[in-house]
Amino acid sequence: MASVRSFWFEHRFELSGSLFAFGVFLVFIAVLGSVPQARAWAATISIFENMIVTLGGWIFWEAIVSALTLLAGIVYFWDTIKKGREFERLVSTTSRELFLRNRKRIEYLVTVMPSQYGRRVEKKRLELKIRD
Repeated sequence: MASVRSFWFEHRFELSGSLFAFGVFLVFIAVLGSVPQARAWAATISIFENMIVTLGGWIFWEAIVSALTLLAGIVYFWDTIKKGREFERLVSTTSRELFLRNRKRIEYLVTVMPSQYGRRVEKKRLELKIRD
């Protein structure tokens, strides 16, 4: 289980972006299957026509899954960007006091972000001459 967790955090940016892109693709397919004008256009392209025919009456459920996937992708991607920016703000300080004051939050962010963030914290500790 630890390897799945580490993979999830180590590839956080790629996974959140991929989940978002997959959600966009699923929404596109749901629109093709639900909107009559889009369905007529999809009939001219064989791969889309095959997808719509294969989904058939399940297009409603595919639309629900696509909306949930897109929402999860947006939230996870936004959270990743937010935590990355917060980390940059906390680590970019030149003050030893500020760095030590924000130590708990920095350590938390290091645990949920890729390992490169941990290396940056170690480099900053050496720069500010902080010993643990």
